[in-house]
Amino acid sequence: MTSTKTKMPDVMPCEFCGKDRKRHYIKSPVKVMAKDENGKDSHKEQPMIPFGYEPCNCPEAVAHREKEEREEEERRRAQEEKERKSRYKRAGIPPYYLLHSKPEPEYAERVKEGQGFYFEGPNGTGKSMTAMGVAMSLCDDRVTVKVTSMREVMHRIQSAAAYGNDRETVTEVFRSLTAPYLLIIEDLGKENITSRELTELFDLIDTRKNDLKPVIITTNYTKRELIDRLALNGDTFTAEAIVSRLFEITEKVPFDGEDWRLK
Repeated sequence: MTSTKTKMPDVMPCEFCGKDRKRHYIKSPVKVMAKDENGKDSHKEQPMIPFGYEPCNCPEAVAHREKEEREEEERRRAQEEKERKSRYKRAGIPPYYLLHSKPEPEYAERVKEGQGFYFEGPNGTGKSMTAMGVAMSLCDDRVTVKVTSMREVMHRIQSAAAYGNDRETVTEVFRSLTAPYLLIIEDLGKENITSRELTELFDLIDTRKNDLKPVIITTNYTKRELIDRLALNGDTFTAEAIVSRLFEITEKVPFDGEDWRLK
């Protein structure tokens, strides 16, 4: 049977100026066993294999290569930007903050060392902006982040309890909040939560504490005020246990000043 394989020519003319370009060879990454004069295996060597042709240095060829390199760089940057936005979306960073927050590399470095934060202060003083900046910095470093709010957590738990396996189970909700390296809970204390939800919150904070996974809390409330808010259903003991653990694993960062949104 006749082979249809075509041998590559030893030279190839430049498509722009017509100058002959020699075959280019590189060392094969795979070593093969060479034989001595008696036909015995003696040593391994890396054969040279053809790899395209030498580039031509005529102005047209150089300009063409530079154009291809620019286009490749643009494709690479576009792909990186697409992947970056995908990480932000998976983390749950709201689009508003992607436009208005700036990266917070200093906080992010401390979070990577295991430090959590308790951002406390009035509305409009930059707590969420800072927290989202931390999330962006960590996503850029490919660290897993989950941004949520107590309202969203409560809604997911209630929905899971009501619909079970038809949608999302309570176990799956819990796992989605414990799996990421950093969990950010926004506006803690604003909602009136049930006894079950308070217990779920305790289990969540306790699990993350034991797993050495940091949390960032944003809230309008001091330690005492947060206990009172979480204990509105009468379970002061669990509320105190939650806040105690939060203050054990986070560093309090006060935010003060006027609400910049009302200026």
